This record gives sequence, C-alpha cells and structure tokens, in this order.
Amino acid sequence: MRGKMATFKPRVLTIPGLVGLGALILLACAGPAPSNGAAEDQPADPPPEATTAPEEPPVSQVGPPASGGVPDVDLCQLLTVEEVASFAGGTPKNQPTTNRNGDIVDCWYTVVTAENTLGDIYIAYLTPAEWAAFGTGDPSEPVSGLGDSAFLSYSESEQQYRLLGWQGAIGFETIGPEEAVVRAMAEALVPRLADLPQ
Repeated sequence: MRGKMATFKPRVLTIPGLVGLGALILLACAGPAPSNGAAEDQPADPPPEATTAPEEPPVSQVGPPASGGVPDVDLCQLLTVEEVASFAGGTPKNQPTTNRNGDIVDCWYTVVTAENTLGDIYIAYLTPAEWAAFGTGDPSEPVSGLGDSAFLSYSESEQQYRLLGWQGAIGFETIGPEEAVVRAMAEALVPRLADLPQ
C-alpha cells in the first residue's frame, strides 16, 4: 500500500528573519560563555573617562552605500512618523530612530488610532535589492508602478501586510496591519530612493 507523499514548500527568509539569523551567527561566533562562574567573580569594568565625541553629521546628510547598495541614510527622516500617522489617520506615539544592522536599515513607527489606543506598529526596511528578490514566503501579487518591481502579500499568522520590492540597487519593504497604509508608505518612500546614491 502506498502512502501519500508529503509536499515540500520551501520557506523563504523575510528581512526580520535574516536579522534574527544574523544575530544567531554573531552569537555563535562569539564563543561560549564562561562556565566556571569567573565572569561573575570579576568586578565590573570602571566607567570610561568622559571624552568629547566628534560631532555627528546632520540627519539629512546621505552618505555612500555602506555595503550591498544601501546608503547610509536616516530612514526615519526619509519617511517620517508624521507621514505614516497621517496615512493611518492617527497620531505618532513616539519619535522613532533609524536602526542599522549591516546591510539592513529599518524604522519602526507606532501610530495611535481611535481603534487602537496602544498603537499600531508599521515598519519600513531598506536592504540590498537582491535580498528583496527572495520574497516574503507568502503568496503575493505584483504591484505595478512601484519601483522596478514590487509585490504585496498578507501573512495570516502575523496578520500583517508586506509590500516588498526594489528600486535600482535598493530593496524596500513596508509592513503593517492595514493594506492602505502599507501601500501609502511604499508610494511615499520609493520616489525618494531614486534620489539616493546607489
């Protein structure tokens, strides 16, 4: 008697999955933690002496790509929380800051709406374009007129819309609970990518 064969559906890593994978690799490369308790027995390092840090460049300044085609840019200034809040019909809960982890630049926006006083979270990512080509792993539909190529998907498990694509050498992804807001974020962001060094 022959049984049913299991079908294999390859799982594609999303940008947050790649960040998590990178963190695991860094932890693995750091080596094992001391197991004899030596770390707890040693006194903490004294605080560093006060020094004058060099002045930071203004947030609007854009540098050349750090690596992989993603410029050194303040994503939270390129697409502001006030814009995202207006797309969602809400108000900003806080002022986000741009995060950079290697080739990934992200900004997490929290928007308070009448429906959610705790705040809805929307995320924008910039990556090398070739990373965006891997897709989200969920069924997606093409979105015309947005960058060189773009796709929209919905994750039932995360209850999030994801709009993923690329413009030149830069990949982009916008994520959030409302499709219209995720689309508006990408529509505002993509034309600005063309003005960045690539």
